[in-house]
Amino acid sequence: MSEGSANWPLATDAPDETALPSPSETPAPPEETTCPLLTDLERIKPTVTKTKTFKGKGNKVIKHKVTGAALVVFECPRCTYISLSTNNDSYMLNQNSGYKGNFWINVGISEVTSKFEIKAKGSWTLQIKPVSAAKVVKGDTVSGKGDTALLVNKVHTLAKVTRFDKEFIAVWNHDKQMRSKVLALLNASLGANVEEIELCTPSYVQVTTDAKWKIEFLD
Repeated sequence: MSEGSANWPLATDAPDETALPSPSETPAPPEETTCPLLTDLERIKPTVTKTKTFKGKGNKVIKHKVTGAALVVFECPRCTYISLSTNNDSYMLNQNSGYKGNFWINVGISEVTSKFEIKAKGSWTLQIKPVSAAKVVKGDTVSGKGDTALLVNKVHTLAKVTRFDKEFIAVWNHDKQMRSKVLALLNASLGANVEEIELCTPSYVQVTTDAKWKIEFLD
């Protein structure tokens, strides 16, 4: 080899490529599981098996213990002011207008609710219902209007949220790991009306909005 030549290895010095595994033989690393299958939605067995109804007018504190997941339905259609809170949630509702909607309790960090405090200008009805009374998602699309609690029993990891009014909307996912995560958050009069979200079901899903909405599951 002349002076100044590159010191390339001779062909006989090349490594034996037959000793190396082919790409097809090389085992792929295990995929990380970001959405474990949740087969047991209940961390604590719910105690609510029948509907409990409370009616009133104006301000009232209701002391009633609810253990495990439950559905709360609240109606005050002609109220000019509403504030609803529990011992676990500072404000579940706080608005200067009538209201009709439903939402989950005891599906996040806390599993027991013992007090409901209502401040209202008008007559109201509060109902505590079993999990089975919630809207069950049976197909690949679910729609509605206003605050709605959803029970999603099938496995999904991707969905598309559409709102049909320029209103604030939030979609929450609550799973048995005591995790509560906001999946979509569209501000009133701002941003797009459609958003794709990653979720982890089976789980409890909560839609919070005054708008008409639709959720399409994409897998």
